[in-house]
Amino acid sequence: MSNKVMEIEVKIAFLEQSITELSDVVYSQQQQIDSLKNEQHRMRTHLQSLNNDNQKVIDDQPPPHY
Repeated sequence: MSNKVMEIEVKIAFLEQSITELSDVVYSQQQQIDSLKNEQHRMRTHLQSLNNDNQKVIDDQPPPHY
């Protein structure tokens, strides 16, 4: 019986270590996702700003026949 208990304890310790490692990976990936979302939002905002600026320039230009 003692060997069985020891074997189970070793397996539990291994599983606990695996859970800790996986938790760290999930946390790191969530940080990367958050960072990418922020970057994507900044890029979208910048692109919209550029599009608005370009539209203003186009609207301000006289037609080509003038």
